[in-house]
Amino acid sequence: MTTPTAASASRSLPTRIGALLLTTTVVTLVWATLRVVTLERKELDYSSRATALSSVPESAKTARLGLVTLERGDNVSFDVCTESGFDRALFLNAIDVAVWQPDTRELLVRTPFDDARLAHARRTVNGTCVEVAQGTVAVSGPYAIEVVWEGRTLSPTLAAMPMVTRVRALRMLATSDKAPVWLGFAFALFAVMIVATYRNDARDTFRTSGPALTFGGGVLLFVLAFVASEFLPWGGASGAMLRGVFLALVQVAIAYFLIARGEFETRAHALGWHGAKRNRWLMGPACVLLGSTLAILNGVVTARLIPSTSEAPIEALISFPSARLAVGAIALVAPMCEELFFRGFIFGSIDRRWGRTAAWTASVLVFAVAHLPQTWGAWGSTVSVLITGIVLTGVRARTGSTAASMLTHLSHNAMITLLSL
Repeated sequence: MTTPTAASASRSLPTRIGALLLTTTVVTLVWATLRVVTLERKELDYSSRATALSSVPESAKTARLGLVTLERGDNVSFDVCTESGFDRALFLNAIDVAVWQPDTRELLVRTPFDDARLAHARRTVNGTCVEVAQGTVAVSGPYAIEVVWEGRTLSPTLAAMPMVTRVRALRMLATSDKAPVWLGFAFALFAVMIVATYRNDARDTFRTSGPALTFGGGVLLFVLAFVASEFLPWGGASGAMLRGVFLALVQVAIAYFLIARGEFETRAHALGWHGAKRNRWLMGPACVLLGSTLAILNGVVTARLIPSTSEAPIEALISFPSARLAVGAIALVAPMCEELFFRGFIFGSIDRRWGRTAAWTASVLVFAVAHLPQTWGAWGSTVSVLITGIVLTGVRARTGSTAASMLTHLSHNAMITLLSL
């Protein structure tokens, strides 16, 4: 009978924890997906067709932009949007927007386009929008959104400008909706902390002659999967969740099957799935503190100091509770998969073949570019991703462990999810 070596015994616990972590993550995702789908069915995101006020007779002094059916208890907001923006000289006190019930002829709100309203115009994926009303629906039924200019004459430029109304009706997240995400984060943080602080009998980094073609092929596969995910017919919160899970699976598969093992005994070991090389008892608390602090600094400082030019796709998505829950679930999965790919496969492969500087550069840049489609337009968030990539790569380089960078990443995302949910 063969007696296990100390090294193989030391790696058996991380391997078992990795398997348990994978199992609980799958259960969490299934649970969260059911809640996302349930919430999404109760939400409304309505955008009307573009309507120019000149399409109705001038004598009518009113033009309907849209008609929606709402349910009692919905948290609803009404926006009016244009592609060319809201020029103060053109819109100031020129029109009002009314929301009313056609069945009862009851007027709910009539909002003038005064200075206070125009000052809150914001750039979104629908163009430049102004919120004209919000609140909780008291009576179920149809609601009409109309532009009114009685007692006034429209300028030809304003009359010819196409307008769109966007109506969002939401149901707030309950504790039962958030439960799978919070329980998933709690277990993942605990499990990864055990691995990050477990004794490490691994050799220090060494050069390997692993083929560059394998590494390049792995990056190419990820790029192709990323592009393909953008063309898949998956919409809304559940679609975003499916895309996130799809890319996570691709990252793990590439990292695990294409990593050059070299002199390592296991692929997991080659990816850095083991304890930190030094100060392992301090590593767990230090990584949690670093990740949480980084999230707060990114959200409070970086995102506010750097102005946005438009609403980022991720910002538009998380305006819905179902999508916030979906993004929270992906924020749980992403650190585990991304660290194995960016800091395990990319950093580890390049570090052992071409050196530390090249590994740093490739890991940080590929990580930032992969997140760019989510943050495009919100440049503070883009810089935050870049800074986060630098910090996570620094943790990986300092500790030699992707478990340590994963723990930092999980703590970062847990803090962001806490603020979001």
